[in-house]
Amino acid sequence: MPADSVLSAGQVDIRPEVGLNTYIGKNLGKFSIYGGVDFERFTTFDVEALATSATVSRDELRIFFATIGIDKFLKNNRRGLLLRASLSAALSTSQQSYEGLPRERTFGGFKVLLYANSPINEKWFIHFLYKQHLMSGAGDLTVNRIGVGFGYKL
Repeated sequence: MPADSVLSAGQVDIRPEVGLNTYIGKNLGKFSIYGGVDFERFTTFDVEALATSATVSRDELRIFFATIGIDKFLKNNRRGLLLRASLSAALSTSQQSYEGLPRERTFGGFKVLLYANSPINEKWFIHFLYKQHLMSGAGDLTVNRIGVGFGYKL
């Protein structure tokens, strides 16, 4: 978009991302494999509206994925490290505007996830996440997420 474009500098509200999954797995000794179904709902910007009318319009994208993955638990004297990687293929997608209008756009593609989790002490742990969506269809959509979190064992 050109530098002289006039867009509002006002606040843009974004709905929280929602993700649900269910997996079954099998321990194969040195590592485990798992598979299942994921659901994700997240916000994207309507690039077509931005390009044609310089209006910031938000869309909600809902995707069901089939997922396969592998994980490995490494343990040394005091701590452990869980490493996980998965690949997911889009099974079904839907998109609608924030105003509830359905979009006639569909996406296909994949999601890649890398995850690590390690205890800090007996109660606290830290985890890292990298997730990338590589979608195409109505346009190309690439979404990268990087996360760091802390957890507490009850």
